[in-house]
Amino acid sequence: MRRVSLLRNISGIEDEPEHHGKRFNGIVYRYTALRYSEDKMTVVTARFVRFLLTLLVVFSFLIEVVFVPLIGQSIISDFPEARPFFIPAFVWVVLIMGCGQAILVVVWRLISFVVERRIFTAAALPWVRAIIVISVGALTLLISAFIVANILGFTPPAAMYGLIGLSLLCLTFVLIMRTMLGLLRRATALHDELAEVI
Repeated sequence: MRRVSLLRNISGIEDEPEHHGKRFNGIVYRYTALRYSEDKMTVVTARFVRFLLTLLVVFSFLIEVVFVPLIGQSIISDFPEARPFFIPAFVWVVLIMGCGQAILVVVWRLISFVVERRIFTAAALPWVRAIIVISVGALTLLISAFIVANILGFTPPAAMYGLIGLSLLCLTFVLIMRTMLGLLRRATALHDELAEVI
């Protein structure tokens, strides 16, 4: 009843005149149809995004299992002095890829919240925090690799510039997600207040 009253107030319809009943029913119908259309679009978009996430996960595993060993062997054949660094570098790449895969899993869960219309609830906040924590872990790995490489004297320009670029990208992503977490908190608070009113 409170929602019906709110819709009447928004639409400017008074309770007394009976001839406004059809107009009010039309507004309610359009409101319901719009929500159904939005839900259907959300489900279709979510399925497409999940398909892309699945492709990314499969591709990342292929990189770990196939491409990284092949590239490593190619580098060792050209630069035999890099052989001692192969295993540590392989472990480091697996950890970095693991951070990316973990973020994809969290994004999958957040998409479920969107489909279930629970994204603006307190339950979604820990998942966004998880993305921030994982990203900070990846940033730590990148900075550690840069420091260790300089200590060991293994500083090919391409690798060093790559580490710097990835570190800056990761830091930017962390800051963006931190901002998004703040916005989500505000939106959640407003959503809860509106739910109490309705």
